[in-house]
Amino acid sequence: MNLSTPRKGLFALLVVLLVGGMAVVPAAASNSVINYDSSAAPQPAISGDVTIDHHRMGDSALTYNNDNGDWTQFAGSVNSSVDNPYEFVATDVAFQDAGAFPHAKENYSALTAAEWTTTTGVSTTDVETAPGVDALAIETNGSMTSGDTASAEFTNFSITSEENKRYLQTALDINTLDSGTTVELRVVDADGDYKTAEINTTRTSGEDFIGNATGEGHLYQRQLGKMDLTANGDGTFNDIESVNVVVSGGDFDGEFSALNVDKLSTWDFGDRLVNTDSDDELETQQILEHKTGGALAVSDLSTLGDTFGNAEIKGLTVPFILEAQDLDSENVEANFTSADQYANYDSHFQGYTRFQIPSAYDLSYANLALTDTVSVPGSRYVSVEYAEGTGDTAFSDISSWSDITGSYSSVGASVTIDDTIQPGTSLVVSYDYVVTGEEKTSLQNSGPSGPVDAGGSQGIIDWLIGIPGAIIASALGIFGRVKSWW
Repeated sequence: MNLSTPRKGLFALLVVLLVGGMAVVPAAASNSVINYDSSAAPQPAISGDVTIDHHRMGDSALTYNNDNGDWTQFAGSVNSSVDNPYEFVATDVAFQDAGAFPHAKENYSALTAAEWTTTTGVSTTDVETAPGVDALAIETNGSMTSGDTASAEFTNFSITSEENKRYLQTALDINTLDSGTTVELRVVDADGDYKTAEINTTRTSGEDFIGNATGEGHLYQRQLGKMDLTANGDGTFNDIESVNVVVSGGDFDGEFSALNVDKLSTWDFGDRLVNTDSDDELETQQILEHKTGGALAVSDLSTLGDTFGNAEIKGLTVPFILEAQDLDSENVEANFTSADQYANYDSHFQGYTRFQIPSAYDLSYANLALTDTVSVPGSRYVSVEYAEGTGDTAFSDISSWSDITGSYSSVGASVTIDDTIQPGTSLVVSYDYVVTGEEKTSLQNSGPSGPVDAGGSQGIIDWLIGIPGAIIASALGIFGRVKSWW
């Protein structure tokens, strides 16, 4: 082409515009290999429960500390089908206010064993209910029987105002509780009158009831003014000066991770969704107590009160789901080949999906399963195969497959591919099934990572008539019109 200087300049400009126009085509997403919104798309996913040993409030729920000490986002998402997906034990939460009583004194805590005075038969020890969660152990000597009594007392503080507005608050693990044992947690005033909350093997309820059996995570909070007074002085509750733990009738071993009697408000351990009536709708219920012990389950970690803004949960269990669309593009491959031998179908969809859930010191799992949902009628599956322990071997080089085609029957059926998954082990699912032309179009993404058509019928032609092709066509059209000006 022999262009004059002006024409050469204009042509160069058009080239720049063309290249620039192609450059603004959006980059492919992390995994744009397949349009997973298509009804014909494969839907393999690993689901289960992951327990994260160390969760910092404010981080994403699935953030964990990997084996290199880096904070990492766990692939996948929280399983939204669970109403209250976040589980933790109240005594496994490290929060500043847990040991801040008495608040008026710095560097002095009711959770410090040396600050307690004990009688014969009971001892106090500094312990942890979970790594990094300081606690006070109060334990009898192992030989208490009916009629025996022993106690531990915390003093050296005084509350001289608004005594009835204060709350008795505690979280504890009950490790030993003999049959017939009663443990009284007493808040005592200056002349001996006291309010009591009780651990008692013979009780099941009551506003002053903490629990009746061994187990972790017992949580109790009650405003002192709403508790009965035991008159052991003048019968008026004034000037709180001690907290006593009195054990009688048998042995007891408890670990207190939180204890307080001077706050004017409760610790808000979050909200849970429960059905409290007959309308089949879930209602929101605030968690302030947990008298049966065990894990709490909340609807969202953001519902925990301000007290826990900088808290650390030592063992957060979350149900998760890792879907094919969550994987990196390098772990997914898809292409189309001709289906001439099938009269009613356009192409074979042939795809591979590689899963691997992370193995880390701070992660543990339960109920793991790799499942799939049948996308097309079973008669259209040429093969579905599964391989375990593949590492990063190229899909085409994997030689050991297990055929699971027979499990794919009716559309929408759930298939369990593997329920013995080992963290850190790679799992690959291979598909070959036939699709219609419409399904093929719906499966293809528009980006450069989309499925490759190996059949030769479209491939590069599809690309040319797509977004880049439109840009080229527009540029050539403009060039044609400009050429006619000279």
